[in-house]
Amino acid sequence: MAAYANYALLAAALPFCLWATWSDLRYMKIPNMLVLAMAVAFLVIGAIFLPFDVYLWRLLGGFIVLVAGFVLFSLGVMGGGDAKFAASMALFVDRNEVLPFLFILSVVTLLAVLSHWILGKLKFARAITGSWDSWTVKKKFPFGFGMGAALIYYLAIRAFA
Repeated sequence: MAAYANYALLAAALPFCLWATWSDLRYMKIPNMLVLAMAVAFLVIGAIFLPFDVYLWRLLGGFIVLVAGFVLFSLGVMGGGDAKFAASMALFVDRNEVLPFLFILSVVTLLAVLSHWILGKLKFARAITGSWDSWTVKKKFPFGFGMGAALIYYLAIRAFA
């Protein structure tokens, strides 16, 4: 049953991660509807495929990340959409793999920053994407880009390893 859970979690998270990436790049916002729908998708998929104790631990982890995200948002460290998206992402991460996931998140986010900076310098990339807000907003980065990509990578590793 665990193998099916990994495929199901990847399938459930993938469209939300892509939506969050696009929305954050385009508008520098991650919609509340996206975060709620992603959490609901986990609630359904998790209830079907995960053992009850694992399911409860993941809910607790999501709540802890939500509280930490609100604290970081109130301190001006991260955006509110990023904080809420992180909480919904936490539902998809196994509690025994938090540190490896954080490592993946840091590497993928660094790659996202570099690729965003490089593509932002290329005229053809700006022509293709139009007037994305992430190209013009200074001193802010669309963290949903790195977070979404990291969760997709993490879940893909779990599903296909």
